[in-house]
Amino acid sequence: MRLALAAAVALGACVPDVRLYLAADARPPADVDATAAGDAADGGADAPGDDGFTIDLPPGPTAACGAAETGLRRECGWTYGGVFTCNPGMPVTLGCDQFCAPALGRCVGDTILRVCDGVAFCAAAEAVAQHDDDGCMPPAGEIFLCSRASFICPSSGRVTALFGPSTSGRPFTCELAALGATGL
Repeated sequence: MRLALAAAVALGACVPDVRLYLAADARPPADVDATAAGDAADGGADAPGDDGFTIDLPPGPTAACGAAETGLRRECGWTYGGVFTCNPGMPVTLGCDQFCAPALGRCVGDTILRVCDGVAFCAAAEAVAQHDDDGCMPPAGEIFLCSRASFICPSSGRVTALFGPSTSGRPFTCELAALGATGL
């Protein structure tokens, strides 16, 4: 199982921030940080006297970038923007862009947006929608390149939004809003 998880992470598959509980008779791999169990609040089947352990899986695209990375295809430096519910098959627009009509949310700086199916993070190749600059012009003298994405609500009826600066580590603001969806 460890190899399957490592391969999924390396290929950029959807990997939510998860704690994996392993029973006492399992042994953690030598190269994996594991902590002793004993806290039922972590979702494990911990019981008094249980000698199991948990492994923290990587946070996927919300992990910090090691160096500045640019663009929609990067797999680090994203911020969790929340889960939205929608009616499967119906159009949805999600964004932080006060300059296009109708205005949706608010942005400062140069933002990017990724929308994932369901309640999980996803890689760029698995995104329901992604968006960089929208083409709507901010007022003269302002350098805001805001993001909005239009897509058809997936059959799950839920999407997870990720946003960030176009270049990781740069200052930005993205206050998301939606048409055709409701934030949870």
